[in-house]
Amino acid sequence: MGAKSSPPPRKQNAVPPKPLPFAPRSKPKPVPRPTVASPARAAPELSKNAQKFRRFGLWGALACAAFGGAYMVPLAVSMFNPESLPYPVPEDASDRYDRTAKTYDETVGASEKSIGVDRLRRKLVGQAEGHVLEVSAGTGPSLAHYNFKKVRSLTLLDQSAPMVEIARQKWNELKQRDEVAGRKSGNVEFRVQSAFDPIEEPKHEKDEKVEEPGKFDTVVQAHGLCSTAQPERLLHRLGQVVTRDGKILLLEHGYSYFGWLNLSLDRNAPVRADKYGCWWNKDIGAIVRNSGLEIVKISRPWYHLGTTWWIELRRNVEAEQEQRPRIEAEVQPKERVAAMAQQQEAGQKRGWLW
Repeated sequence: MGAKSSPPPRKQNAVPPKPLPFAPRSKPKPVPRPTVASPARAAPELSKNAQKFRRFGLWGALACAAFGGAYMVPLAVSMFNPESLPYPVPEDASDRYDRTAKTYDETVGASEKSIGVDRLRRKLVGQAEGHVLEVSAGTGPSLAHYNFKKVRSLTLLDQSAPMVEIARQKWNELKQRDEVAGRKSGNVEFRVQSAFDPIEEPKHEKDEKVEEPGKFDTVVQAHGLCSTAQPERLLHRLGQVVTRDGKILLLEHGYSYFGWLNLSLDRNAPVRADKYGCWWNKDIGAIVRNSGLEIVKISRPWYHLGTTWWIELRRNVEAEQEQRPRIEAEVQPKERVAAMAQQQEAGQKRGWLW
């Protein structure tokens, strides 16, 4: 075998290759494009319904804030900081209305408007028709809400003379407005007396057919059960002055759905009664059930936590006869105690004089 042959040696003076007649094209560098600001997109226009709902939401939030300030804040303050009095408050504190008559609309009336009680009153009174009797009428906050196209006559009754006088002044102002506007005013009568006293019949027209003399077609009462020491007897009395097919419309305040709130009402009830004349911690439901009247409707607005009672009643002759002895039996001892106290006081005075 022969040895491997070595590669031929390179020539020292090799000629370099000739350049090509053309050069390969290089990729051009990208030219930066001028940046142009994109136009701002216009916000889509809201529909009319969307704008309306947005306004409702805003007003709803403001209303909730106002309600919280007018109702919930004082409630919370009374719960955590209850007031007390150094003297007992009588069960019948209705004499307080005489001294608070001038400022009642500015204090209690303004509070009722802020928490929606006035709206409920307007709706309740709007159901009145025929010959109407309003008991515990006060300063006449319901006068402007009666529909005199349905109401033939209106009799306002309250035992506080200063409050009845303010109600009469309101009615005179309303009549002047009606005369300017060309509207016909209603037939309104004011009486200073207790509902337990005999109530005169309404004024009937000459050609009017009267089926039940001495009776009213509708009886209205707002915040009257809280102001009397005999609420069941008062309801029984209202049933005696309404016609057989008539209706009794009540707007009251009392115990709530919740026990913790009722406890707060109990703690602050004496201060409230001493200042405004009403006991706001009564069990309105039990009072109505024991009155002998037929319950047509009971409604308790949720936003008042059940403390406001909307009640519609009518006569129940059989129940009235059953409940009457019990109600009279409860009244007689109180009357006897009062009579004995008067006799004892008179005897002491005679002893001092003689």
